[in-house]
Amino acid sequence: IQLTGVRHDQPPQLVSVTYPWTVQTAVAEDRLTRLVETAKRNSPVFQTLALAIPVSGTVMRTDEAAPI
Repeated sequence: IQLTGVRHDQPPQLVSVTYPWTVQTAVAEDRLTRLVETAKRNSPVFQTLALAIPVSGTVMRTDEAAPI
């Protein structure tokens, strides 16, 4: 996951966060969707940010091996 934050200088504040999330998996699309929703629901960081600012992203599937 790579996070990108948008901020304003005056007043200094974070105004949004976006992310692309690349997942290496062969599971069915419905299982991947459930994984993403579960991760969002059970992440204290995601939940805290989402209460304060817009958080959005995309989930991309890949069959390529991730670098170690």
